[in-house]
Amino acid sequence: LGRKLLTHVGDVMRSGNDVPVVTADTDFSTLMRAMGAKGLGCAVVVDDQRHVQGIFTDGDLRRCIEAGAELRTATAGALMHAHPITIRVEALAVDAAQLMELHGITTVMAVDAADRLAGIVHIRDLMRAKVI
Repeated sequence: LGRKLLTHVGDVMRSGNDVPVVTADTDFSTLMRAMGAKGLGCAVVVDDQRHVQGIFTDGDLRRCIEAGAELRTATAGALMHAHPITIRVEALAVDAAQLMELHGITTVMAVDAADRLAGIVHIRDLMRAKVI
């Protein structure tokens, strides 16, 4: 119980080069390389000030393929899921776990006080920290 009450998102999130980040104008092949390089099954789409614009996940890729989308000429901005779930860095990690459960997702973006991307929390990070 103590671990759940003392562990914050900032304590367990991945940050810096461990976060797959692209911009809306990123082409599809670069988007796929960014996703693959970090092993999280997603890429976060940000603007020039690192405000979160969207997310593109393995599930989104599957849905695009099933829908017959033309991916070779697509950009991250055209493919992303806009307005993804975010959480503040100073929030409790257990709150991130609850968001994941509530929305049926495995990843939540962590933002700072100015709503800029600070990191990303994957469900594995929460398990490793014994929050869940």
